[in-house]
Amino acid sequence: MSVLLYHSGFGALSGGFVGVDVFFVISGYLITRLLHSEVRRTGSIDFYGFYLRRLRRIFPALIFTLGGASVAAIFILTPQRLEQYGGSLLHAMLSASNIFFFFESGYFDTDSALKPLLHTWSLGVEEQFYILWPFVILLFAASNRRLYLAITLLGLITLILAAGLIGTYPSAVFFLVPFRVFEFAIGAVLVTVERNRSKNLMISNALFSIGLSLMLVAILSYDEHTQFPGLSALVPCIGAALCIYSPGHGVFGRVLSNKPVVWVGLISYSLYLTHWPIIVFYKYTLGIQELTPVESVSIVLASFVAAILMYRFIEKPFRKSGTENRRFLLVITIASLLITYIGASLWASDGWVWRPWINNSISVDAINKGKELRSKDRQLQCVRKGWDSCDDLANDQVNALIVGDSHALDGLNAFTRIFPSHNFSMSTLGGCPPYHEIEKLTLPTHPDLDKCKGINVERYDVGYLKRYDYIVISVLFGWYSPDHLREYLRFLNDAGISKVIIIGGYLSMTEDLPELINKHGFDRSLLNEFISGSVVDDQALIKEVRDLGYFFLSKFDAFCEQGDCELFDEDMIPFSYDQHHLSYEFAQRVAIKRQREVSSYLGDVLTKPRSAPGDSAELRLGDWGPRGTQAGVIPNLQPDGGMGIWIKLSGAYESRDVEVWFNGKPAIKTVVQDELITASVSPSEVNSKGSKPIVIKTPQGIDLKDVGFFVVSD
Repeated sequence: MSVLLYHSGFGALSGGFVGVDVFFVISGYLITRLLHSEVRRTGSIDFYGFYLRRLRRIFPALIFTLGGASVAAIFILTPQRLEQYGGSLLHAMLSASNIFFFFESGYFDTDSALKPLLHTWSLGVEEQFYILWPFVILLFAASNRRLYLAITLLGLITLILAAGLIGTYPSAVFFLVPFRVFEFAIGAVLVTVERNRSKNLMISNALFSIGLSLMLVAILSYDEHTQFPGLSALVPCIGAALCIYSPGHGVFGRVLSNKPVVWVGLISYSLYLTHWPIIVFYKYTLGIQELTPVESVSIVLASFVAAILMYRFIEKPFRKSGTENRRFLLVITIASLLITYIGASLWASDGWVWRPWINNSISVDAINKGKELRSKDRQLQCVRKGWDSCDDLANDQVNALIVGDSHALDGLNAFTRIFPSHNFSMSTLGGCPPYHEIEKLTLPTHPDLDKCKGINVERYDVGYLKRYDYIVISVLFGWYSPDHLREYLRFLNDAGISKVIIIGGYLSMTEDLPELINKHGFDRSLLNEFISGSVVDDQALIKEVRDLGYFFLSKFDAFCEQGDCELFDEDMIPFSYDQHHLSYEFAQRVAIKRQREVSSYLGDVLTKPRSAPGDSAELRLGDWGPRGTQAGVIPNLQPDGGMGIWIKLSGAYESRDVEVWFNGKPAIKTVVQDELITASVSPSEVNSKGSKPIVIKTPQGIDLKDVGFFVVSD
């Protein structure tokens, strides 16, 4: 009930998620008691009988839920969401959905409200526990003392692991079995000590009351800021163990033994299975994030109706051992293979894009390519400089540092567009803006909290910052507020950092923009309804920036006219391929309109003296350019008899009519392909010693000088 009410939006139960942990304690107790009794009675374990009973208990209702959810998903979800659903469906059938969701977890993880099978992670944990636990019991059950010590030791080891790694690997601790065993062990160890239960009713009632209170404390006081599981999981788990160990009597006993509560217990498995898909599909269909009180109550009632029907017609009939085992196994096998095939097909086939009733304005492939394109300039930079030297300084170039969270890439894409010859270093990590006490700003579930702390130590290192000619700050504003920015800017100002450019925020959508477009089309009026209200006003940021003499670059100025802000451009490219990170095309436009102002602000930085040719690393034929250069030589003769040279230039595309001049003479031929310019020049020009300047000329008469030069030697 705590899980159901928590998921249904009853805010008072902010820690209702601990109901799953209470269930693990109960499961550990019941399974251990069953196996321990069998070993003591027969000296062995009937593995076939044990797993058949587990199969009857779990799979009929699970398969029915997965089948029903799949029908809804196929008719409702967009291809991208259905592709992800297919992966979760396949892994749910393989009892490994906890592993699937672990690998999906992280800063860029899809919102949980869009995952209809997310709740099956706990079944994956339980089913994997069933594989391990019978062998532990068989090995140690001969002696009650040995079993007690083995379970206690195993529980302590996994608890220590969970507590030690929760800060560094929170997703692994949450989803994976090795960090959850201690919860099962707390229930299991009760089997070895339950014969020592106190017969004193007052003590029994006291222990029961303490246990119930511990669970309620966790349910009512824990929330998303609680570092969980780990040591915090001990509160509800020990509470559950005390209630099992000392069942209350009289008034206390009736708390959990009255008919309504027992009835909920009977349908609890079906209730758990049905409630989450109902919530997800309801929210997804209506495009909402929060439920109203009326909707919350309706969700609970609908979940109960579905659970009662499934318990009556699916779960209860199949649990009866009287059903012929071969027929049962045949039906389960066929149904499992069918569900598995559907999951694999959805996962491998781009979410069945062929469905005629689904709008596919932006394909899964286009979405994936759009997301990958954001990293294009960064990858080109690292290929050119070497992957281990991506963020090294360049003596012969203007050096800039991009500081930010996952939005730092937007800053890089914007500035490589207007200053392609600058050398950019990155100080970036998803969900990690610059702040001196970042643990107070982020959630304890941040997947890289320790790494984020280390990065922020560097961001407050004055010596490190002064190595750069200017700094660009690009973050997601909202949870990172103007107050947080003010603190960092004042630090920079006090440290004597004079050239800082802050890129402001932009729109944020309640769902991924391509998803909204695929559901509603390129209809601005409809899409505007899904703009989040959490956008920080530019004016609040501008004041903070200008008071310190820094430069503010507004995305609203770049993409909005008279209050009408672009959600997609004239080529139907969305401003974001998720909810708020700028697409590559939009990011490149951020600074275009204000390039002259930015150049004027940077002033002397742009005329920084560069290393003389004699001080530069030599470039031999066939080598890629020395670190920091943007040019190189192709070591073989071209078909036209010339020698090939290449130049990386951000913003150069096939449609750009340019001409390369090498050593004062035009190239035999120039070809532009997606920021890579190749030119064929006379071999005699390349082979002669000395510095060889490269100039790129455009039809407008603009010469992009200082693109690079060669120092050719023997």
